[in-house]
Amino acid sequence: MRLRQGREVTHVDGRLSLALYSRAMRRYAVVLFLLVVSPFLRAQDMADTPANDGQRKGYVTAITSPTVFDVDAEHVAATPETTYVGEKHTLTAAEVAAGPLALGDYVEVTGNQTMTVGQPNVFRDTKIVIQESSVKQISSAAVVDRVVAGSTQQTVRADGYTIVLPAKTVYAPPLKEGSVPAAGMWLVYGGWRRKDGSVLADHAMLSANIPSDSEKKFDAKELGKFTAPDYDRKKAGEVKLFPSVKGKLPLDKAAQDRVQRIGDRLVPAYQKALAAKDPAKIDFHFYVMDDKSLHSDASAPNGLVLIPTQMLDRLQNDDQVAAVLADGIATALEREYYVTRKGRDTAASVVVVSATVVGGPVGMIGGMIAGARILRKMREQSGRESLSLMQDAGYDVMQAPEAWRLMAPKKAKDTSSTAIPSRSAYLLGIIAMEYRKTPPVSAQVSSAAVR
Repeated sequence: MRLRQGREVTHVDGRLSLALYSRAMRRYAVVLFLLVVSPFLRAQDMADTPANDGQRKGYVTAITSPTVFDVDAEHVAATPETTYVGEKHTLTAAEVAAGPLALGDYVEVTGNQTMTVGQPNVFRDTKIVIQESSVKQISSAAVVDRVVAGSTQQTVRADGYTIVLPAKTVYAPPLKEGSVPAAGMWLVYGGWRRKDGSVLADHAMLSANIPSDSEKKFDAKELGKFTAPDYDRKKAGEVKLFPSVKGKLPLDKAAQDRVQRIGDRLVPAYQKALAAKDPAKIDFHFYVMDDKSLHSDASAPNGLVLIPTQMLDRLQNDDQVAAVLADGIATALEREYYVTRKGRDTAASVVVVSATVVGGPVGMIGGMIAGARILRKMREQSGRESLSLMQDAGYDVMQAPEAWRLMAPKKAKDTSSTAIPSRSAYLLGIIAMEYRKTPPVSAQVSSAAVR
């Protein structure tokens, strides 16, 4: 039975037929979803609370020696009696001496813990289990940003992964069967992630990257107002993005030129090669903005990418600035504005329906959690893609986790004591699998003293 707005909950042939009560109720649910889920996501961004004494779970965020390392910025020191367990076997003494851990590994540390102020937490009678990523089966949609040459099977890079396409890849009209993959195509795929981080797809469909009519309408509404800084008239620029981002674009030409230079270098080659009238072309522009309430990048579907002044001041080098700008570029390339907004609308519907069926706040919270997962998935996608953009442009991907750690606190403070947020930890895991297994110590993420 097709449901329409305005209909109440009814029983038809013994089955429960549900609908949103009204447009006003739908909007209320969206607002409620944002109010409740946004703080939930912000809380998830902060480092996880350390586990109970005798156990640590998390990502390896720094390595001092084979037996001294950090787990989510918490110092850990093993002993000679420590047992290291890999995927298939217990590591030998030679394997341990060679270095059992890599930056970004996910580990579980158990044992008797001795805590000394100012010293790493020593674990005795310890077992360290080195785990693979919890996410092995993957399905998603993303734009192809590179065709990988020299492979025996058709292989592309998309979604921040290297993806081996199946022999029976489907090409959707107007593409024809027998076509070959190309940068800029839209890929919908599913498959399994392998040990090296690549994905072996068991199904895939490629289509032309043409925005739908609904996307075009959405894009037109997203950018509410924009004026560039006018240095001759000494008039600051102004920007307003739906729903709540707004601020001035300061008359700091050096800072504005810097972010534009870094951003231009990050835009992928296939995008730069598109004709101006190509519907997939995005005209990227990068600006510093004054908005004290903003603690991340902000961007619009038309390619406008913004970084708040107070966040720019925290970043220590161009590589870290590139990490933040690349996230905004990835968000535009992957159409995450549209996908996320559709997800929020869907989640809002789930909130209302769940509250109606399950009853009260219990059902409503269930719907909100589902919506939060959509937003988290989008953020992880832009994070993976940002690493690809950084690598292609010659920036150090190891600076991306550090950039997000520096930007995590709401208020300016000494960031040396800021814990590793989950966003940084996720990127460390991706870097460990897909980029380099043993990065130089000088490039490791700064450890936070969470003691």
